[in-house]
Amino acid sequence: MAQRQLDQVFGGGGDFLRPVTTADLSQLTMIDAIVKETLRLFPTAPVGTRLAAEDIPLAGGRYIAPRGCCVFLAFYLLHRNPELFPDPDKFDPGRFLPGGSATSRRSCSYLPFSTGPRRCVGGPFATMEMKILLATLLRWFRILPGSSREELESISFSVTSHPLTGYRVSFIPREIQSFK
Repeated sequence: MAQRQLDQVFGGGGDFLRPVTTADLSQLTMIDAIVKETLRLFPTAPVGTRLAAEDIPLAGGRYIAPRGCCVFLAFYLLHRNPELFPDPDKFDPGRFLPGGSATSRRSCSYLPFSTGPRRCVGGPFATMEMKILLATLLRWFRILPGSSREELESISFSVTSHPLTGYRVSFIPREIQSFK
C-alpha cells in the first residue's frame, strides 16, 4: 500500500525519483503511519526518567510515587499496553490512519520522543528524516525482512534502543517505468 501511495504522489516518468518535499510528506499518510507504528513498537528510548514534582497516585491510588522521587517511564511497555493499543504486539500501521484505533487514543499514550519540557527537541526532525528516507527507498526498492519477528524481539539493545547486533533485510530493485 505504501508503494502504491508513493506511485500516486510521485507519478511516473523522470519526476518519479525527484527529492521528497514537505508537500509530498503531507500526502504520504501510509509512510507516516508506518513510521509511527515502528516507533510505537520500537521507541527511540525504551525508558525515560522524571523527578516527581508532586505525589503521584499509581495503580488506581494503591501506590504513591512521593514528591521528589525518580519515576521511570517505560515507553516500551506503555506502547504495548493492550488497553491503549489493541493487539499491541501486532505491527499494524492502520491504527495510525484516519479511523484507526490510535487516532482516538488517550493523551500521553504514545510518546516515542517523550513529552513535556524534557522531550526530545529533535523528534520532529528525526521523524521527518525517517519519512523521507523510507519514501526514497521504497520508490527504488521492495524491502523484505530477513529476520523473523521473534528474532527482532530478542535482539539486545543499548539504552538508546540502538541494536547491539544488526538486522537482516533484502532490497529488491523495483521496475521503475521512467527507466524503460
